[in-house]
Amino acid sequence: MEETSQIHVARKTVQLGVFSPEEVVAGLASGRFQSTDLAWTNGLAAWKPLGEWPEFAAAGVPTSPLAADSASAAPSQIPWEQGKSLGAFFATIKVAILSPRATLANGRFAFGDWLAFCYLALAITLPFQLIGIFAFDDKNAQLADLLLKLGLHDMANQILAAPPQSKAMAVIGLALAPLFYAFAGVLHFLGQKLVRLGVPLERTASAYLLAFAVLIVLGAPFQLLGFNFELQAALGFLLAIPMAVVFFQALGAATGLSAWVQFGIACLVAFILCCCCCLAPLMLLGGIGAAVAP
Repeated sequence: MEETSQIHVARKTVQLGVFSPEEVVAGLASGRFQSTDLAWTNGLAAWKPLGEWPEFAAAGVPTSPLAADSASAAPSQIPWEQGKSLGAFFATIKVAILSPRATLANGRFAFGDWLAFCYLALAITLPFQLIGIFAFDDKNAQLADLLLKLGLHDMANQILAAPPQSKAMAVIGLALAPLFYAFAGVLHFLGQKLVRLGVPLERTASAYLLAFAVLIVLGAPFQLLGFNFELQAALGFLLAIPMAVVFFQALGAATGLSAWVQFGIACLVAFILCCCCCLAPLMLLGGIGAAVAP
């Protein structure tokens, strides 16, 4: 650890502040800090007791026999897990974007808490979502118009041949969206298992709900641009990478893995699904065709 690293110290659910290593050593010597107090600094995946830090053990701080228990019962630093309120909701969105590693690593991630969190995100952004569904033209028709302007007539005609989107189905899909996000988390969990990463299923699904809730809040205002599909599509294209960074940073911090690892797992899962949903049916149809061919 670098000498200039700052250390966050907490006792149970109370944040004691941010200190230099020298201040922590002095605090341990004076009794201000205890070896069971939890600490975190840049580069750590999770909070751990001061007694487990080699820097402070070398300074004569005994490792507590309760250190393992303290680590497993480490206090959550996530506002939503400290109390359910609108203030805690927005504070959690903020820290998930600005400081996910410092805040999310030690969360409990009980599934029910984060399902409620995701539904609250939908409820808060519901006016934007309903404007996007009811106030503007069918998205397929808007996409077809854009393709016609680009000279892609065949693709536009294929889209126009499809039945128009049902607004009622769009509302039902909106109501069921958190469940689909959780199911995506289950698929991601299987991808983690495939590469031998032991993140629990509940934590992975809950992390997905948190990450998608952040995207729901960030993306809600763009529903108001439905009057201009070209502008909406252009902004969506420009913001795709920043939104993906926010999503995978939050997902990685919540699961104790790097954002790049989680991005790679998501790509792996998408590839496997593509193979199962596209190649497997084609191979099956080809085999049937070969079997019945004269």
